[in-house]
Amino acid sequence: MNRHMFLAAVLIVLLLPTVTSAPEHISYITVEGRISLQGSEPLIEPVLITKEEKVYSLSGLVEELKRLSGARVRVTGGLNKSRLPRTEGDIKVETYKLLDPGLKTDVSWAMGKIREAKKEVVLIGEDQVIYTLKELSVSQKEKLIGTKAVLIGTLCFHGRFKADIKVDSYKILRENQ
Repeated sequence: MNRHMFLAAVLIVLLLPTVTSAPEHISYITVEGRISLQGSEPLIEPVLITKEEKVYSLSGLVEELKRLSGARVRVTGGLNKSRLPRTEGDIKVETYKLLDPGLKTDVSWAMGKIREAKKEVVLIGEDQVIYTLKELSVSQKEKLIGTKAVLIGTLCFHGRFKADIKVDSYKILRENQ
């Protein structure tokens, strides 16, 4: 019987899932800077350049970040060893905040997910404001619904969490949101 208990204990130990911890070489970081693109087609890489001129390569959310070239953002993610020469490391971006879309300073903008609500199209802003999109063509509405986008235009607030935006232009960051 002792032999059976011993074999059972060995089997339990062998069959237990192993718990792994985060690799020792990963730390998490939050950094602000401007997104730039490096390389040439088809190997274009987004990088973040801080005001101190430190450069970080970016992985994670890459296609979305490429579309924000020229924008000032704050990114948070795991800092890994450098993948590209002359960089401080690679940030595997888990989340980011758009601080400035890199446009003229006299325009208003909002970023978020675009949805259809009743007979309106709205942007659910990352700033927790719900923007009703005004003066869009039917084809623009069809193109935007279900995406994550940056809208540029004129804002008219109706309280703290409700606004209209007359859309002058937009940039789709991600499809099927």
